[in-house]
Amino acid sequence: MKQGYKIYFLKDKITAEQWQKVFKQLEKVSKRFSLIFEFKENSLNCNLFVEKDLPPLIEKIGYVLLKKNEDIDPKPAIASKAKPAKNFKFTKYKNLNELLSKTRQNKNLKFLVIEKGFFLKLFPFFKLSILWEENGEIFVLKKTVFSNIERFLEIDFGNKYLLQKEELPICLDITKAYEILGERNDLSLLEIEAFPFSNRKFYLNLSSFDFLKHSLIVGQTGVGKSKFIQLFIEKLSHFSDEYSVVLIDHASIEKNLQNISKEKISFDFVNSYCELFPSQSEPKISTELTLLLFKTLLSQSFNSKLERVLKYSLYLLFNQEKMNLEALKKFLTDIEFKNKLLETTQEDFLKHFF
Repeated sequence: MKQGYKIYFLKDKITAEQWQKVFKQLEKVSKRFSLIFEFKENSLNCNLFVEKDLPPLIEKIGYVLLKKNEDIDPKPAIASKAKPAKNFKFTKYKNLNELLSKTRQNKNLKFLVIEKGFFLKLFPFFKLSILWEENGEIFVLKKTVFSNIERFLEIDFGNKYLLQKEELPICLDITKAYEILGERNDLSLLEIEAFPFSNRKFYLNLSSFDFLKHSLIVGQTGVGKSKFIQLFIEKLSHFSDEYSVVLIDHASIEKNLQNISKEKISFDFVNSYCELFPSQSEPKISTELTLLLFKTLLSQSFNSKLERVLKYSLYLLFNQEKMNLEALKKFLTDIEFKNKLLETTQEDFLKHFF
């Protein structure tokens, strides 16, 4: 089975000498290969087919970049409908640019197929097939050549009205994320496309995810942010008992996560609060950090009086290892609960303040 690669041209001009270097690199891995040039109005798409996967060093050969693609067809679909023709001497043209410019008036070129083979397993040759549309019909002409094929394949994208190359997609530099990616597919959250930096498949695995850092998921509407969060939570529920999930304000995926144990996920943040700091936290440090959190959240509503009330309330709760969001709410609204805690504290300044 042939392996397909999409070719991106990195230069605006590909010379015969550059094609020769590309062919020499390919021949180190696959003696037989084929190229399919597809002409679409003023643009040119090019695909390569080889006998086996290419190693990473050959995927980028200075002038072209190869992207592995298993969905492309090694033979044009219109080839089966093509009628044989004999009156088109297309090899008389110096290169692809001249072929296009001098035939576009009466022939609508569709494909140029080039297959590398060997005569008597010793002498290399190229079998050329050109397909075009003329008067509503598809024609094909085939020819075998033994030399100078590289000269014929010279391409100049300088004249954009005649021929335009397909540009590389805009990509983030995935190499900066290699340390959290792996090639193992088990417990993977995402398959990462690393092109144009590599044709290998990478995966974002839970085993390499750093839960001590915040993560931000960004993307346009419909690209799959919610689906990623759903997949993340589902994988996490099977991966470890160490973590639980609190889902805030995301009703759109709540219905898809009902099969997960309630011990591992909470949809009610107010009534199923989470502890911001472990019980063994140092009270003064925890108080200052939590106060900073409230100051950030409340923004302009935060004032000096509120700061004093929260500061002493937080310190009391942290000091007695009872701090959580529900306890804070109860302390500020329930006099009986507040007095009960004040009776047990050893800090006179807290009693004095309240």
